[in-house]
Amino acid sequence: MADASGIPRALSRPAPPWTFWLAVACVGGCFLLAAAAFRLPLSYCDSPSWAPDYLAQLLDIDAQVNVRDRGVFVPAWFRFWGAVSIASGLGNLIGWVQAALVGGSALAVLLYLKPGLTWIELVLLPALVLSGLRHAVYSQTVMSEPVVIPLVVGLTLWLMRTGPVSLRACAVIPALAVVATSSRPENLVLVALVLARVAADAGPLRQRAQRLALALAVASGVSVGFARLAPDEPGEPIGRVMVVAEWMRFLEPPRNALARLLHSDLAERLSPDAAAGVRTIYDGLPPTQRLFEGPHAPSWPATARFVLYQLANRPFTVLVDRMRVGVDLHASGYAAFWPGYSPASSFYQAYDQVFVRWTPEDFDAARYSCPIFARAQLRHYGPPVVRSERAVAALHALHAAGVGYAQWVLRPLYWLAVPVSLLLIAGRRAGAPYVWLVLLLVGNLGLKAASVYADERYQLPVDLLALAWLMLTLRHAFASGSARARPEVRAR
Repeated sequence: MADASGIPRALSRPAPPWTFWLAVACVGGCFLLAAAAFRLPLSYCDSPSWAPDYLAQLLDIDAQVNVRDRGVFVPAWFRFWGAVSIASGLGNLIGWVQAALVGGSALAVLLYLKPGLTWIELVLLPALVLSGLRHAVYSQTVMSEPVVIPLVVGLTLWLMRTGPVSLRACAVIPALAVVATSSRPENLVLVALVLARVAADAGPLRQRAQRLALALAVASGVSVGFARLAPDEPGEPIGRVMVVAEWMRFLEPPRNALARLLHSDLAERLSPDAAAGVRTIYDGLPPTQRLFEGPHAPSWPATARFVLYQLANRPFTVLVDRMRVGVDLHASGYAAFWPGYSPASSFYQAYDQVFVRWTPEDFDAARYSCPIFARAQLRHYGPPVVRSERAVAALHALHAAGVGYAQWVLRPLYWLAVPVSLLLIAGRRAGAPYVWLVLLLVGNLGLKAASVYADERYQLPVDLLALAWLMLTLRHAFASGSARARPEVRAR
């Protein structure tokens, strides 16, 4: 491809160094702008669940806030930084810390892409700015995504490095992967890929077996530790509730032998009549939440069997529906900045319905989301949420400026990159680091599509990595195949 004409050869030439620093300045500017816009971290309807202890401190009460069970790691994160915020009086300390971490993650991706950056990849420079803008806004929130992004990005860059896997890595990396999974269940893909990376390492079979055994022991030990640290009386198991509420839409009596074999008590307790009116996951939440009340809440194995029953009972309907979900998830990278995006699935909340529609008055009056957490912050800290209306206006202007680019440039590139990526892997024109990245993105996307509906925020932890995939796909497609054109296969 690179030798067919002078145009591909020119596009595969190295980009000048100033383009990298321009990208760093633009992406870093987004984080500085978002940090300057707000005095307090933004909150969403799920914020009390992620930070119950911080909310209790804001309200100056000793009682435990009754919220859903959100695990151990993220609530501990907000417990610590919330306590420091209250003690210091720095209302947006959480936002500043998260902006530094998430911004550092964006910088790490840019540093990885810097060697071998080509002219053709510069078409994605605005996409990096838009991705940085979205990450910058979410870094200012009391949510799990800003906490998980650094873990996911760091683990992925480790997956993509070459060279042998050390014993130290086998003791640390699986533990971090389990921490990421405890915060967002779809990161189970990371655990599997980390173990596969250890098993695929070059070296004597006995050495690889020892390192794999160590990695498995570490992952298992950390998982058991998190289970024991979980509260004795956990709140609503939100993960299982969401999966059952999503999948009950397909509920009907058994239609075939396999469905009759998989039919279970859970399918009996959710009657087809109750499921008849369920169109979205929110329709299914009330009956599902009642199902999980009391001591007989369905376990994860029972939930998995319920999902398999639905798939066996109505395979064509279910597969088509999950493919639609996958389309929306894949489209998040550009749909986030395209207000006119028409979802393929029955429930998909676009980014257009979140930050872009919120005015400074909405923020200051706690009208931008569920008000409990926002009003608690206002009550404790006093000053309004918005520090600079000009900064908020600038953030809105940047979002509006990206609409045409997202629709006419980023959208075709996202979809064109899918077959090109497959051809590159099949033709062995891309190195192992690229393959690991593709496996992570496909696995993450597939697990989300197979389990529960998502809004664009669910793609946020892998959004920067999706852009890295796009840039590397362009790089490989236009490269001559030389080591100079594929720097990511070198030892890092």
